[in-house]
Amino acid sequence: MMKTIATARLALWAMGVAGAILVLAACTSSEAEDQPQATNTPAATPAVTAPQDTPSPTATQAPRRTPNSSNSAPALVAAITKVRIQEGSLVLEEGDEYDAEEIYFDTKNAGEETHHLGAVKWNGDPGSIPVDSDGNIITDSSFVIDARVDHVEQDAHILDLGELGPSNTAIWEIDPIQPGNYVVFCVIPGHYSDGEYFGFTIYEPPPEATPGGSLLD
Repeated sequence: MMKTIATARLALWAMGVAGAILVLAACTSSEAEDQPQATNTPAATPAVTAPQDTPSPTATQAPRRTPNSSNSAPALVAAITKVRIQEGSLVLEEGDEYDAEEIYFDTKNAGEETHHLGAVKWNGDPGSIPVDSDGNIITDSSFVIDARVDHVEQDAHILDLGELGPSNTAIWEIDPIQPGNYVVFCVIPGHYSDGEYFGFTIYEPPPEATPGGSLLD
């Protein structure tokens, strides 16, 4: 009898332990279901920004030539030409007609003698100015050029450009110069008759001409 009761108690105790294990297992399973599941989310790819075009620097405009003084006087329209001197020859190398209000002569003495250039107004053939017995041209008031330079010592009607020694260069100007016909020549007696002269014509610049200012600045 006592053995039967003990066996029964042992069986009950075993059943209780088994039930507890089942309950614990059920709770564990339920908690596992309640935990959030880990997901393998791929890392975000950084956005690629297209390179921005760098604006080109603004080109600096070349400064315009300014008037020759601060009196708001407009700059003159200028022309420049090359002149070559040799014994018996005075050559204007770049045309003989200019639309200008001032003219510059870039002059080279390629000879072996000193020459002295002057200028006059003359409407005829540049080589037909009358000369005296000493080889000096004969002038009157109609030859005078109205310009801001001196006249040659021996003739107040001749505009003095300057003297130039052998192998030397100089730039001479007539500023201002009016429309008309002109002759540049060597004022040394006899040199004009030897062929040291050239003629040129000045026309009034068109209204749209750009002021040139001083070409020597």
